[in-house]
Amino acid sequence: MDDLQTAIRNFYICYDLLNRLCWGGRLPLCLLGFSKRMRRAWATAGVDCKIRFNAPMCARTSDVHILMIMAHEMTHIWQFSQGRCGGHGKDFYGEM
Repeated sequence: MDDLQTAIRNFYICYDLLNRLCWGGRLPLCLLGFSKRMRRAWATAGVDCKIRFNAPMCARTSDVHILMIMAHEMTHIWQFSQGRCGGHGKDFYGEM
């Protein structure tokens, strides 16, 4: 349990750091969580300001890759905070 709590705390620290560095702290606070049910996606972001990470896949990759996944999902949060639809259009790639 301590490992899970440490992992969650570290994810929030990383979210805050990326938010400050990349978006000037303008992104809303999001609920971060893990899912064992995801099949193909590394993570998902929703209009409800929740980012869910695929726990089994994240357990098998590097910290750098997880940060890249988080930045990707945070870009979707940026889209939603701007009143835009999610997706991988011009606005997404421009912000990435």
